[in-house]
Amino acid sequence: MYTSHFFPQITDNMFCAGYDDQPVVMDTCEGDSGGPFVVELRGTWYLVGIVSWSHQSKCGVPGRYGFYTKVNNYNEWILDTVNARRSGTS
Repeated sequence: MYTSHFFPQITDNMFCAGYDDQPVVMDTCEGDSGGPFVVELRGTWYLVGIVSWSHQSKCGVPGRYGFYTKVNNYNEWILDTVNARRSGTS
């Protein structure tokens, strides 16, 4: 898996993901930045990441994965921002 040793721009606020064991390789593609990375757990969908970037200019290349921002690292900021907007203090 990718680490900051090989890609110094990867921080603790990021993760990489993808899989290439399916008939169609899944990966991020140009224009996907800002999109959701969701996971289903017991019938409930959770937002766990936001598409950040890919180091490959082509889409769906086996062994090349997309990079995502870890949403859980920003939960407090997200909740504070949402609550501030609801109360009209932003």
